[in-house]
Amino acid sequence: MYTDNHFEQLPVWKQTMDFVRLIYAATNTFPAEEKDGLGRRLRNKAIDLAVMVSSVPQSGISAGAARNLTDAGNAVRELEALLYICTQLGFLKPSEYEKYTEETSTIGRELHRMASRMSKKIS
Repeated sequence: MYTDNHFEQLPVWKQTMDFVRLIYAATNTFPAEEKDGLGRRLRNKAIDLAVMVSSVPQSGISAGAARNLTDAGNAVRELEALLYICTQLGFLKPSEYEKYTEETSTIGRELHRMASRMSKKIS
């Protein structure tokens, strides 16, 4: 079956999918009682981010697409907060936290660039 998934060509999509895989691997190391707590929240938010990124090309250059980018940026900040909490509780090592937040920063910057370009085209 052929699908025309333009989002798969976006560098930010590829970065987001790499990040989803990192989060799944990290949360597999969480204590059993936290795999369904913070682990699930992290996994769900990472997947939410990927879904938001995937919807941007389908929305075209529009206020709706700009809103999707804003929502995706908010999801990045929520992920960073969850990662910080996990680190403070000892579920992630500080070095892992740094690695994951480097990824979220890269994704966030790209989303911001996309939103800026889109805003210029909408105006």
